[in-house]
Amino acid sequence: MSCSKNGTVLFSCIWVRLCSALLTLSFISWAKFAYVSFLHCWYLVVVVVVVVVVVPVVEVIVTLAVVAVAVVGVVIVVTVVVVVEIVVAAVVAVVVAMPLVPLVVAVEVLIVMVVAVQTRNSVLGYYLLNRKSGDTG
Repeated sequence: MSCSKNGTVLFSCIWVRLCSALLTLSFISWAKFAYVSFLHCWYLVVVVVVVVVVVPVVEVIVTLAVVAVAVVGVVIVVTVVVVVEIVVAAVVAVVVAMPLVPLVVAVEVLIVMVVAVQTRNSVLGYYLLNRKSGDTG
């Protein structure tokens, strides 16, 4: 499209060029913001450490606690331990990842919850299947 002296065409041409310039500037600003944020946001490293280190450690703690308590036979305490671990993991995740993305928190808490519940269910199932009849726990 050529920018002629016709009012409509000239207006359209200016509008297209203006939008193009704004899009280019916004992309450059966004790219610069993303680059600077990535370099200077220390919490990105913290979130990676939480996801890579803390979540597996919490999962191991949950598993050990569930196994230890299930062996003793106190089923109610198993549920309490799992709930406490989930709450602690959720609080840690929210405090650490709050500036970043709530999705990270949701996925992290979901992973801990699924692992905790599955571990509890499998341990309790094993315990209930293998206890002697007449055993009260």
